[in-house]
Amino acid sequence: MRAIISMISIGLVGCAVAAAAETTATWEAQPFFARKAGQQVPPPAFFATTEALPAGAEVRIKVVECPQGVCLDVHWFLGGPVFTAGSEEYAFLTAGKMISHKLANEMRVAITASLGDEHGRCQDIVRKDGHDVLRYSFDKLGDLVIEVTVTGK
Repeated sequence: MRAIISMISIGLVGCAVAAAAETTATWEAQPFFARKAGQQVPPPAFFATTEALPAGAEVRIKVVECPQGVCLDVHWFLGGPVFTAGSEEYAFLTAGKMISHKLANEMRVAITASLGDEHGRCQDIVRKDGHDVLRYSFDKLGDLVIEVTVTGK
């Protein structure tokens, strides 16, 4: 009897851990679409969630590494040639800064980074300790590295 109760307890803990892991989004690097026929598609320029996130979800971003003057935009990502239905800009980024972005609607989210007229190019995504580490490159100016965690409603 104790063995059965132990197994049920372990099963419930396992379900709770699995449910907690589901709150973190999955990200992918994507390029902007070419605007004209025959135009070359640029390298990946933004990270987007692979699935829609629920209304009320919170996107928490911690800036780990950042060239001076970089801005980050969190977009309501539509995909295709019509990129976004709105966005919020976060400027004056510095290493250690925390950003919290609450979603008003169910949506896919895209994150772009820019420094003046230059857009950061996606370098890599690393899953680490329950969050995703996203890296944008600004060539000689350095990299923007952010840790992103998405928690559900």
